[in-house]
Amino acid sequence: MATPGVVCIYLAETLGIPPNATHVAWRTLRENGHATHGGRGKSAAHIDAGDASMLLAATVGKLPLKSGYESWKRFNALPARTGELSLPGDSDGDARQWKLDVPELRKLKVKHSFGDALEALVAAAISGSLQSATSPRADNDTYSDRRVEVRFFGPFPQAQISIWKGSQLPEFRFSQSMTYSEMPSDFPELLTYAKQARPAAEDGDMTQITTVGTRTIMTLGQLLRVPEVAGK
Repeated sequence: MATPGVVCIYLAETLGIPPNATHVAWRTLRENGHATHGGRGKSAAHIDAGDASMLLAATVGKLPLKSGYESWKRFNALPARTGELSLPGDSDGDARQWKLDVPELRKLKVKHSFGDALEALVAAAISGSLQSATSPRADNDTYSDRRVEVRFFGPFPQAQISIWKGSQLPEFRFSQSMTYSEMPSDFPELLTYAKQARPAAEDGDMTQITTVGTRTIMTLGQLLRVPEVAGK
């Protein structure tokens, strides 16, 4: 397990941003009672998958005209778009139908939040099940596209978690995605909501998409798996 200070430094390095950005995000979460508390030095707290996923979302999910904390709260609570959880042949849209062998993701319920899913993704990287599910199965397994992607959309908050198992032919790619949004899943109401219910500040012509990938998720998994990270 790693301390908050270590995770903040390594996450900032992985994302390519100033360390102050992750430290500010962590302090904001902690001051609002949403992160592990602890001392300094040897008595410093060690954070878990939930803490790490909150830090990631609070750092990269910043929305225009919203504080980092308000942005995190909104992304964290985004409900799963159950219709988009369904896979071909599924009838209930249950995340347990997830075809990749990732126990942490299979345990997700239909009515879970983006925060739940992001925590499960980090937990899978800690346990190694995420790496195992996306690794080659045999010497003749030639799939080349193996990656994890977490996307944050703004100013109207939406999020998506995708995992690619690989691509053998240009026209074939096995991937699975989970999408989260405040917009209702019902099609007629969706159009009405999109046009009328959004605040004016979120319905402009400027949009943003922030993406973090495999290296970030696997780095968090490695940091929280080892007993101690030295040199920082």
